[in-house]
Amino acid sequence: MRALSAVCAFLAATLAMQLALAPTELHAQRRRGRDTARQQPAAQPTRLVFDMLPDGAEVLVDEATVGVGPLGPVDTTPGEHTVRVRLQGFTEYTDVVNIERGQELHVPVDLIPLAHVLAVTTTPTGARLFVDDRFAGETPTDVELIDGEHALRLQLRGYEDALRTIQAVAGQRDTWSVDLVALPEQAPPQWFEDPIVWIVAGASVVAVTVLIIVIAVVAQPSPSQLDEFCQPEGRCIRFDPTFM
Repeated sequence: MRALSAVCAFLAATLAMQLALAPTELHAQRRRGRDTARQQPAAQPTRLVFDMLPDGAEVLVDEATVGVGPLGPVDTTPGEHTVRVRLQGFTEYTDVVNIERGQELHVPVDLIPLAHVLAVTTTPTGARLFVDDRFAGETPTDVELIDGEHALRLQLRGYEDALRTIQAVAGQRDTWSVDLVALPEQAPPQWFEDPIVWIVAGASVVAVTVLIIVIAVVAQPSPSQLDEFCQPEGRCIRFDPTFM
């Protein structure tokens, strides 16, 4: 009996010790789990990086605008995407890329310059722009010029024409801002300078001349039928009734 009691006492002491150590061990396991999570690297973002992107170029991913150059990395989702880059005066860049999760994919943008872009503004607005004597729009406006020299002219009623010569270089962008100069106000014309006055005077002279001619014709005595029949002289014998 004493041996059995000793065994029971030993088992009870062991169970009590395990119960006392259980919270501490659980806490230690949790701490080891957090340390393991800290040591694992965070998931890398999936990004597109556009190299050689010109300033002002518009970037579209799957036909949605994501920014304008200069532009940093663009977060996206893994898989296939259509990228497009456009800038006035340059060719348009289009490509289809396939990116993996956590990858940073570099997209080399290659835009070829086509024309010189000139932004024209005037005060007041609404001036007509002519390039080499050809109408190119009303201000404010952007116009594309091929390489070479071009003659520009701005025209607005009541203002002096503005002239400029430009040497266009493909791929460059320039601005032309003009404060148009108003023409001096002109005095109203004198009454005798009005063309309508002379038109009315001429019409009045013609009307009076025609009226005089009509009156003269009406007032002239017309020959009788007998006189017309007896022409020429000697054709008829005239009888004087007073002789009887």
